[in-house]
Amino acid sequence: MIHPNAFIAGNVEIGEGAILMAGVIVSHGCRIGEGALINAGAVLDHDSQVDSFAHVGIAASLGGGARVTKGAVLPQGEILPMRGIRTCTS
Repeated sequence: MIHPNAFIAGNVEIGEGAILMAGVIVSHGCRIGEGALINAGAVLDHDSQVDSFAHVGIAASLGGGARVTKGAVLPQGEILPMRGIRTCTS
């Protein structure tokens, strides 16, 4: 499900059941896994990856090439720097 006010580049891969909320910006080369949630106002810079069932919080940002691994959460407003990795801690 992609909100009509989300901005998605043309060459982005989005898995089945992923949810992209209003105001999301997804740049070229990004991959979003199945069941992932990209919450309102989040920004994914070029070549970022959000694995299956991961959650990117409201207004959170991923730098170029950053990755949120399967089931991990990037909290509201947090910034994951370029090529940074957020893993699941549970």
